[in-house]
Amino acid sequence: MKCGFVAHGTLLFISAICCIGCGDDTSVASVVIDAASTDSVGATEASPDAATSDAPNATADTSDAETEDATETRSDAASGDSPQATDVTTTVDATESAAESGSSDARGDALAAADAAMDSLPKIDAVSDGVASMCPILQTTPIPAGAAASGGFSGTDVAYYGLYDAVCQISGDCVPACVTAGGTTASCTEGSQCLPDETLDGGLGCLPPTYWVTVSGALSESDTTTDAAQLILVDIPYDDPLRLTEFGVTIPDDATISGIQFDVRRATLDGNATDETVEILQDGVPQGTNYAQSGAWPTVLTYARYGGAYDTWGVQWTPADIRASGFGITITPTYTGPSAANERAYIDSVRVTVFYTRPCE
Repeated sequence: MKCGFVAHGTLLFISAICCIGCGDDTSVASVVIDAASTDSVGATEASPDAATSDAPNATADTSDAETEDATETRSDAASGDSPQATDVTTTVDATESAAESGSSDARGDALAAADAAMDSLPKIDAVSDGVASMCPILQTTPIPAGAAASGGFSGTDVAYYGLYDAVCQISGDCVPACVTAGGTTASCTEGSQCLPDETLDGGLGCLPPTYWVTVSGALSESDTTTDAAQLILVDIPYDDPLRLTEFGVTIPDDATISGIQFDVRRATLDGNATDETVEILQDGVPQGTNYAQSGAWPTVLTYARYGGAYDTWGVQWTPADIRASGFGITITPTYTGPSAANERAYIDSVRVTVFYTRPCE
């Protein structure tokens, strides 16, 4: 007896067509296996052996018992919880009757009818119907950011340091110079201070908001914090975010995004900092869930992971969104130490991995 296996629909059923004898008086038995059930794999693997182990050299006078065994296998597989399996069994029974008639044309027509019946079964969406997807999860390699910038200051480091030389009577006097140098109005207003300055013979001088400087240090991993992007943290109302963008992710147009993961290598001088906000950027705008972690930043450069293979950060994504230059992440640490002191925060590498699926048969 020889058996051939035919998959129908979206792996919902597997039909095994067994030819007993394969001579002039050929008998045909069909075995329908419910591939959606938990026992289907074992059944599929076992079917060839079951059909051949007792009759490796079967001849045209093979007993009817073998035909009945094959038919029982079909009936057992089709009698599970799937109503579609029961419906198809009727068509397969008709196939057997036609095959036994000895008419080649009738047998061919009946087999075609059985195939058509199985192909007509509704296709199951692997995700929405709760069946594990047969399409593999693909992922990019970890990709470093191509651009880094302070969220509150667009000027140069030289322009920023020049703000410490401005004189003032009140903190509001420091805002115009801060904005002119490249600070946002909000950050300059919230973060500027007017304090006694010993270099001004007892006068008052501006203490500008603290912004991320040497931001290019966040674009490649280094051995020390000296080459990292740096931020002085103090107890003021404004905390500056570091924005990482231009990752240059390449994914196909037919990709469906299943998850996004960022790995951020960070440190502090004394451990007096924690996340305030960690948000994903879609077209340059923070979106979705704030993934700030509660633990203190370490005192040595260490990677922290945000997101994962099945985490889209509460945002709907298209491949074009991921490829866009404004795709990225914004990270804002906050100071947790004594109010009269300060802290230094460092970031020296940020990488993204994008997980996705593609259509599969």
